[in-house]
Parts: sequence; C-alpha cells; structure tokens
Amino acid sequence: MYSLPTEPGSIGHTLDAGFKLYIVSFKRVLAMSILAVLSVAVPVVAVVLALATFTDGKEPGAAAIVLITVAVLVALSLYLLFYLAAMCRIGGIAYGQDLSFSTCAATGLRRLFPVILASLLYGLAMLGGFMLLIVPGMILWISLAFYALCIVLEGDGVLESLRHSHRLVWGNWWRTAVIGSVVLVVYYLFSLAIEIPFLVLDQVLFDPEASGVAKIVQPMLSGLGSILSAVITFPLMIAVFVVVFHDLKLRKEGQDLEARVEALTVTA
Repeated sequence: MYSLPTEPGSIGHTLDAGFKLYIVSFKRVLAMSILAVLSVAVPVVAVVLALATFTDGKEPGAAAIVLITVAVLVALSLYLLFYLAAMCRIGGIAYGQDLSFSTCAATGLRRLFPVILASLLYGLAMLGGFMLLIVPGMILWISLAFYALCIVLEGDGVLESLRHSHRLVWGNWWRTAVIGSVVLVVYYLFSLAIEIPFLVLDQVLFDPEASGVAKIVQPMLSGLGSILSAVITFPLMIAVFVVVFHDLKLRKEGQDLEARVEALTVTA
C-alpha cells in the first residue's frame, strides 16, 4: 500500500516518492494510458493516410480541412479526458482511495472544460511573460503549472486554480524547477530506451529504398515503438507531480494537510 510523505522532504526524497507512486499506479492506469495514446495515434494515422491521397499537386478541399480539424480537436479532447481521469486515479491512490475507472472518467469529464479554459489562460500568461522578457515567462511556466491538479484534486475553479498553483510554488520556485527538470530528463531517457530498439530493428530489417509492403510496414514499426513508449511513460509525469503538489501543500498548508494524510494512512 502506497503512503504519501507526512512532512516536507528533500528533492531526492520527493522524487523517490514520485517514482514509487508511478510504479504502484502503473497497472491501475494502464487502460487509461492506452486509451489516451490511441485517441491521438489513431486520428493522426487516419489524417496522414488521408493527406497521402492528395497527390500530383492537389490540395485538400474545404470539407477535408474542416474534417481534419474536427478530428484533431476531438482527438485532443479525448486525450485530455483520459489524462485527467488518470490524474484523478493516481491522486486517489496517493491519498489511499481506490477510485474506479468510471468514477475517474466521470471526474475527468466534469473537469474537462475548466481545464481547457485554464490551459488557454496558462498559455496566454506564458506567452505574455515570454514577450516581455524570458524570465517572467519562465517564472509563470513553473509557478502556474499545477493548475490542472488544483482543478482535479482540489475542485478549484478556472482562475482559482492558477492562483492556487502560484501560491503553492511561490517561495519554492527553484526547488520545483529542479524537480521538474530532473523528471523531464528521466522521462526522455526512459522514452528513448523504449524507442531505440525499434529504431535499430527498423534500420536492420528494412532497406531505405524499400517499396511496396516493406515501405508501409517500416513506419509502422517505428510508430509501434513510439506508441509503446507513450503508453509506458504516460503516468510518470502525473505521478511525480502529484507528489510534488502534495509536498508543496505540506509546506504551505502545513498541519491540516499532514493530519489528513495520517488519517488516510491509518484507515487505508
């Protein structure tokens, strides 16, 4: 049984707790990971195949462009839905609650529109920060990054989620930035370790000048590696950021949160 730390920890301790949560929750969110990745991969393949039919200088018509745009928007919405559902389930595991797939999916659906609006505001805030100077953009990139967790786990509204994230990170910006950087490096190294064998097989088994069936199978092999990598790494960032979010709350909200975690640990 997984237990969250009951007091603020070092960077190493927080990362260790995040990786442990990833391992514990991996099987429980595997279905969500697969659905999230496929919700993007399938439409992308369909769009690529559709565009491949426009040869000899022909361009897609207005109807085709509208259809492709709708497919992309639906794919992104489905991906975000399953992402939020996985966030809900991993958060539940962290706090000792075994939430069902349907409960997490319903939560993701309810939080979908607020997260979309908050994401747009987050993007605009970062854009404004980067347009003024690089430093304000970097500060906002980190300090507002926990808005989705605030919405899904805390039930915050759109604007409150951004303010809540900023309050939690402010005073712990460098620490949060270091943890985020380490996780990104681990994430990309993990992804490469999964994808490289498929790329090697691609080079060994197929001729660059191949045609016919081989020309079709070759990109499918590389794509399979990318899909597998995405499925396996999908919960990693969520799990670590749930633990970082909890650590920030311990630092800013102190004894009340610590008592709640200890109560959950006892009853779990």
